[in-house]
Amino acid sequence: MPTRYRVVKVKGLEPEVFIIVGIDFDEHSIKSTSLAMSETGLRAHLREAGASQDETTAWIEQGRAHPE
Repeated sequence: MPTRYRVVKVKGLEPEVFIIVGIDFDEHSIKSTSLAMSETGLRAHLREAGASQDETTAWIEQGRAHPE
């Protein structure tokens, strides 16, 4: 299975920041992580990577909903 990417909110930081984690679910291992970035920076990064506004919003909400 190719690497899948997830947006994760970094716990305990204000203002809120996110990272992108690349995961290989077949190997159960993390393949990559991004630098921490603000929501604005994350939106710009994902837009440059070709993500739609709806996809970006969904990923950010998924990152916020991740259990702490």
